Amino acid sequence: MEISYTSEEYLNFLEGSYQNPVVLVEISSICNFHCIYCVSRTKAREKGFMSQDLFEHIIYQLPKITPYPVRLHIDGEPTVHPKFYEYGKLLNRLDIPFVLATNGSRLSQDLLDLKMEVLISISTHREEFQQRTIHIDYDVLYI
Repeated sequence: MEISYTSEEYLNFLEGSYQNPVVLVEISSICNFHCIYCVSRTKAREKGFMSQDLFEHIIYQLPKITPYPVRLHIDGEPTVHPKFYEYGKLLNRLDIPFVLATNGSRLSQDLLDLKMEVLISISTHREEFQQRTIHIDYDVLYI
């Protein structure tokens, strides 16, 4: 089946995407894993954490941009950011829904305070996962 990029259906999809985009925010370009699909470690750009000023500048604009949850991920592991919990609480206070994409290695009981959707993606070597993962019972996260 050939896709027509001029079909009415596709053009309607594009229009809807422009009017209600999905926003992805990379608060950390640093990761504590070396997943086999990730090209982050091959990129020459400097690694680091998003400042609180920039984070706030972005999130205060979100309600005007999209009704969809902001997605915290991209190149790094969001939970290694020293202010991850604080950023999550701010999103909650502002009633901005968010999705955390994580390797799950830094999930902890205190994160249960955050209202968020969690997507855990693990594509690393078994030895690395066992070595770097905080040993918690993931079943407790389904409260």
